[in-house]
Amino acid sequence: VADYQAILDLAPKDLDAVNGLVHAWIAQRKFGLAQTLLAHQLSISGRRTELYLILGLLYQEADAPLEAIRAFEQAIALQDTSATAHFYCGIQLDRMGRQAEARQELRRSVELDPSHADALNYLGYLDIDEGRNLPQAKALVERALAIDPANGAYVDSLGWAYFKMGNLPEAIRQLERAAELLQTDPTIFEHLGDAYAKRGDAPRAQAAWRKALELDATLDLVRY
Repeated sequence: VADYQAILDLAPKDLDAVNGLVHAWIAQRKFGLAQTLLAHQLSISGRRTELYLILGLLYQEADAPLEAIRAFEQAIALQDTSATAHFYCGIQLDRMGRQAEARQELRRSVELDPSHADALNYLGYLDIDEGRNLPQAKALVERALAIDPANGAYVDSLGWAYFKMGNLPEAIRQLERAAELLQTDPTIFEHLGDAYAKRGDAPRAQAAWRKALELDATLDLVRY
């Protein structure tokens, strides 16, 4: 925090320092300080797309969904060609249960940047989790993996696609790899537990579910 503040003393509009300081305060859950800084930046730097994106992420972490979506919409209004703005807007809409709108924003992100791996994966995972358009959704995830083959979240999406498509051996193979690549994601271990359970392997299923609960104790469906 002190280092970022020192940079801003010398260069008050340094965007990297603003971003770093906001995220440092988010980590400390000092949301008010971060909000005050961004309000000041908007007053001295003008309405910048990047500042509204940072503000939206701040509101996401502060569990203020309406404020977050307004910030991302402001970013899009300023720069409709920003794939990142549409991506973050899509995530927020999904978290608010507005999946149809979320898909529209994510598709727009991919249209603007066909190599936006996070948007490709997120868009594919939305359909995979609902069990719809599975071949097309799996293809989106595979495009993301072609860009970033060692991304554990993408590998999890692929494994979950195989699970939904009924290919249990390949699902388990991919989900085990995802768990090796990303050992801090409870969703991966929840998926892996579901796959083991479907195979009839209760001990491994319970171990995977316990790991998911260690990482996120709020997963009531896993608990019961």
